[in-house]
Amino acid sequence: MILNGGFSPLRGFMNEDDYISVINTMHLKSGLLWPIPITLEVTEEFKNKLSIGSQITLNQNFNSTLHPLAILTIQSIYSPDISLEAAVFHSSSPPDDLHPSISYLLQQSISHPFYIGGQISGIQIPFHDPSFSTEIFSPTQLRSLFSRNSFSNITFFQTRNPLHKSHLQLTLAASLKLGSHLVLHPIVGVTKPGDVDSDIRVRCYRELMNYYPKGLAVLSLLPLAMRMAGPKEAVWHAIIRKNYGATSFIVGRDHAGPGFGRDGKKFYADEAALDLVRSLESEIGIRVVGFRGMVWVEKRGEYVEEDQLEAGEVAKEISGTELRRRIKQGEEVPDWFSFPEVVKILREAWAPGVPLKK
Repeated sequence: MILNGGFSPLRGFMNEDDYISVINTMHLKSGLLWPIPITLEVTEEFKNKLSIGSQITLNQNFNSTLHPLAILTIQSIYSPDISLEAAVFHSSSPPDDLHPSISYLLQQSISHPFYIGGQISGIQIPFHDPSFSTEIFSPTQLRSLFSRNSFSNITFFQTRNPLHKSHLQLTLAASLKLGSHLVLHPIVGVTKPGDVDSDIRVRCYRELMNYYPKGLAVLSLLPLAMRMAGPKEAVWHAIIRKNYGATSFIVGRDHAGPGFGRDGKKFYADEAALDLVRSLESEIGIRVVGFRGMVWVEKRGEYVEEDQLEAGEVAKEISGTELRRRIKQGEEVPDWFSFPEVVKILREAWAPGVPLKK
């Protein structure tokens, strides 16, 4: 993401000044908005071999072979403030390790207690899973596609989950409201533990694309590791999508939320992500579109936004947990909820050989 411009204005891993500034102010030392630390952690043994100005090669282990991706020129070697950095994700004392990024941070700080920062120069782009690598576009490639097709108003939709009929209706409603084309921009890097594997989700996304009007939507996969940082991650995602050519970005009610902490409360309040992104909309430079959940109203025979329900109307929805339970137990998934092609893929993945109950 640094190499392809997705993390612009970053040109490398953060030095200590930028690291501290981002943690404390959500801005780089230059004053530009950037809410998430982008760091490279190393062991003490490796750190002791380095000096300011030295260069190292950054490699990718792909198919058991090391591939050189970039050269890093070291500009900063420092000890991070782990407690302060953990507060980027959630301010609790002690840090709540049920948050996946805090858990990762605490574990990594034991074996890799130092950070190095500096600019990188590319050698080659990273390798990706060949089953969907042709659907991963760089910002330059995606902007070129927009130019060739005369797309000037483009709304991006972020997800880490399989998509169903409510998501189709939500994105179509956003497109209609804004008069825009759509880019489905699902993440295929590290997400929340327990999430559906990327290869399964990509197959579902391909099926969903067949339900959009021809020429309206583009599927582009994003090789990003999520931090599950809620409001700050929503801001980060909006900045990234602007780099990819977005003019609008959809933010949901619990964007990048990791669920519940040890105190039994959600890490982030509903709407907190949308509120923060909207407060920074002018600084981000693209339009933010807030959508609450879409629910099925049997009486109307259609999906509506939750806040558009009329008095006495009964809404239906199925959670991801409930969907998985139904599929694993061979139960029917209602036609109003999902597409038969998507349900078939999920049955094959979650419950191979389980007969469908009549």
